[in-house]
Amino acid sequence: MNFMDDIKEQLLKKEFEYDAVDADRGKMDRNASAIIGALENSGYEAYAVGGCVRDLLLAKAPHDWDITTSAKPEEIISVMGRNGWKTVDGAGRRFGTVIVVINHIAYEVTTFRNEFYGQDSHRPENITFSSTLKEDLSRRDFTVNALAIGRDGVVYDYFDGIKDLGNKKLRTVGKAEERFREDALRLFRACRFIGQLDFMADKSLVRGMASAFDRVSGLSLERVREEVEKLLVSPFAARGLDLLVRTGFYLYRAVYLSVKTAGRKLLGFCRSYHTWWIYRSKKNFINLMAGIILWLL
Repeated sequence: MNFMDDIKEQLLKKEFEYDAVDADRGKMDRNASAIIGALENSGYEAYAVGGCVRDLLLAKAPHDWDITTSAKPEEIISVMGRNGWKTVDGAGRRFGTVIVVINHIAYEVTTFRNEFYGQDSHRPENITFSSTLKEDLSRRDFTVNALAIGRDGVVYDYFDGIKDLGNKKLRTVGKAEERFREDALRLFRACRFIGQLDFMADKSLVRGMASAFDRVSGLSLERVREEVEKLLVSPFAARGLDLLVRTGFYLYRAVYLSVKTAGRKLLGFCRSYHTWWIYRSKKNFINLMAGIILWLL
């Protein structure tokens, strides 16, 4: 049975079956499904979206669940209130995001939106609410993250993300140059996803990275360090570090200084995990160390 057959077997059912554990492998989270159902019952579209769908299709247990909806923030708050769920209306509301808390677990519920970027290297300069799921998915970084799924198990894939999952390929939504220049942090995210998922970078992605190197200097070092930390402890860290080297990314001055600063602080962190990596997998640990040495040369 191939990858697509596995997906069909898993998803072509009237609705997901639930285990006692909310976020079990290959199962939709019960609370996320309840939020989606509440929005649908109030006349709005709603779907689980992004990395949780990617992990669901890979039969992994998602770490968190994001929901996208046609409801506006004030409408989301109203629907959640009628169901007795707490909402946190913080700074994210100007981006269309409301935090919903159920059983002490937070879920991000965001209105369909478009993003417009300017001088800032990471944050959009302006956002507008959109009317369709496809518009919302088109603003996302990589095809494997531009996936949505409904409570009925129907997957919405406008950019061949499922095909890329099957081929273990990381590819941007639309032109790579545009995606990376919009948000330069995506350069680091690309390397991190390669390391986490054991994927290969699409040729168009590799070619497009250099176009955004000049935007890296505007990124917060904390955000860069967070992405590098996740890369260094990923199961296939050497792959992500190899992408840094092959693209010439690590040679660019702004990138080099940012990563070197983060790298020095992370060396102690990596040493503290020496025993854990050996216990988990000697091969993984050796690959990680080889990648770090190559990276720091």
